[in-house]
Amino acid sequence: MAPARFAAPVTTLLLLASACDGGSRAVHPADPCLTCHAENRKRAFFPNHGASDFPTTCLDCHTQEAWKPAKFAHADLPLVGRHGKLECKACHATKPVPIACAGCHEKDRARPKDPSHLAAGFPTLCETCHFPTGWKPAVDHRKFPLTGRHSGVACADCHQPPAPTPAQCVGCHEKDRARPKTPNHLQDGFPTLCENCHLAAGWSYSRNNHTAKFPLTGGHAPRTCLDCHARVPVPKTCVGCHDADRTRGIDPDHRAPGFSTACETCHGTTAWLPAKKP
Repeated sequence: MAPARFAAPVTTLLLLASACDGGSRAVHPADPCLTCHAENRKRAFFPNHGASDFPTTCLDCHTQEAWKPAKFAHADLPLVGRHGKLECKACHATKPVPIACAGCHEKDRARPKDPSHLAAGFPTLCETCHFPTGWKPAVDHRKFPLTGRHSGVACADCHQPPAPTPAQCVGCHEKDRARPKTPNHLQDGFPTLCENCHLAAGWSYSRNNHTAKFPLTGGHAPRTCLDCHARVPVPKTCVGCHDADRTRGIDPDHRAPGFSTACETCHGTTAWLPAKKP
């Protein structure tokens, strides 16, 4: 190729290309480089300039000093980070040339054990968690496992910079919390910790954990949410649901003045009987 000092406007290059062999070649009007270097372009196989339909404007990637090093703008896959140090043939020797990360990195995906990408069913989109600077650091979702319905959610559904990524379920699901009417989560003052009752498998899969204040044990265990939460407001004490049970002619008379309404003083959650005397 011409020495670097010949970096010049196209009109000058056209004249120079014509002069290279005494003007015996027809000047290529679209790209003066091809006047002399059409054969060089045909010989390039890593990557194959013809098969890959590379442009004929050699100066887009090459300099007039030498063919190498060459630059090439990978619009769909920018050669940044570790990719910027690779030779073309590292990817372009594979036929067809991979168009996704996993095309080159499937073996890398099978290597990790903590967490195991295969056992956990991680997606093959490496860029979901990794960066071209290296495998580490990587996005770590162990604090918020992408299981159940979350496993099919796109990153952008939660990660929308510059807004901070929600750190709690309600950060994404506030509208979902306002939707139910039986029970009405807002009216009944349900906590914003969706995970207290719901699982990642879906809203309908509920683990109604009433914590230590009202554990769902004994006869309460098989009850549905609506057995209590259909009442407005939701009862916060036993008598809120069981006042009618106190009126059934029980001996002693539970309706007598001063008789405690705190059912749990004498009764357990297994059944009304046996009961202990206060």
